[in-house]
Amino acid sequence: MAWGPQPEEAYRALLDSAGIVVSTTWHEFQGLAIMEATQRGALPLVPDRLCFPALYPPAYRYDGTRQGLYDRLTAWLTDPASRPETLDTSAWEWPAWRRAYRQLLMDSA
Repeated sequence: MAWGPQPEEAYRALLDSAGIVVSTTWHEFQGLAIMEATQRGALPLVPDRLCFPALYPPAYRYDGTRQGLYDRLTAWLTDPASRPETLDTSAWEWPAWRRAYRQLLMDSA
């Protein structure tokens, strides 16, 4: 666990060591920190609100309440078989977007 800004090397080491990343936010437009941790292998546990339903399947979401978070996180920690598989984030990465961006640029030229 860490708090506040971290040197880049320490930050990446923290991400690489994370098993689960949790968001409880009420104000989020893209969720970059959660996305970054997820891309490095952490299981995301996010509320079923804001930008998260568009990015994360229901297996990675909780109902947005304290009890919902507690229930889902408790299950994941006490029964590893209840955890979903690592999320495939390839749809967020450049190779998945390259063709669409190229086409967009060609169409606007």
